[in-house]
Amino acid sequence: MVHCDEFVMLALTSHDKLGLLIQELLVIEIWKEKVLPHILTELAEQSSNINIHLVLYQETTIINLLEVFVHANRHSIVHLLASCH
Repeated sequence: MVHCDEFVMLALTSHDKLGLLIQELLVIEIWKEKVLPHILTELAEQSSNINIHLVLYQETTIINLLEVFVHANRHSIVHLLASCH
């Protein structure tokens, strides 16, 4: 793993931010399920869909970060969730 990745993973664990990342994923998932369908037609009429793109990009980034953490530490998702509690 690259030195920068080690720093990021160490910062995530030492500052207890893994739980926050999981919480953000849950919030995004609920937003996509409950809010997005109601505003999708309005956003389709606008010329820019940058706001939706940013939310979905944030989701992808968080998932990737958690995936790297799990892979780097050879943990399962159960260990990841346990470390957030």
